[in-house]
Amino acid sequence: MADATIQLPPDSTGKKLRVFGPLADGSFVEGVAITDANGDQLLAPESPKIAATTSVNLAAGASVDLETPDITTGTTGNLEQVTIAASVPLKAEIKTRDGAAIALRDTVFTSEAHLTQIWRGPNKKYVTQVGGTTRRFRVTLTSLDNIDAADVYVTFFYDEVT
Repeated sequence: MADATIQLPPDSTGKKLRVFGPLADGSFVEGVAITDANGDQLLAPESPKIAATTSVNLAAGASVDLETPDITTGTTGNLEQVTIAASVPLKAEIKTRDGAAIALRDTVFTSEAHLTQIWRGPNKKYVTQVGGTTRRFRVTLTSLDNIDAADVYVTFFYDEVT
């Protein structure tokens, strides 16, 4: 892949650019390194986190909540991607948790034909959570199968920023 140059307007200082999409050769860009005049990456996460979670033997028709660890106090978590997988179709509700308060942010489904689903928000601040005790990202998975139990998996990709 060749390098490309994007000229940002003079008033773009401190702003970030995020690019996703297909290229002319059929490959797909999931993100690009945008650098400033000094070569520093503008898209580099401040404190990237990955939380891989699983629930074993989720019964047909049952639900389970899978969560990240607490978002660090003094930071804000920005949920950037969630990967959801199982051997049965699922409903996945993307949520934030602030103690007992749960807020639904989005819902996605997997199907027999696509048992893995990758969710990305429209931008990195689409789903945020202020850090603290029991302040987390959550996915509630519901099995849409009426016969088989299955192991289910959720991987959260998020950044904690100050």
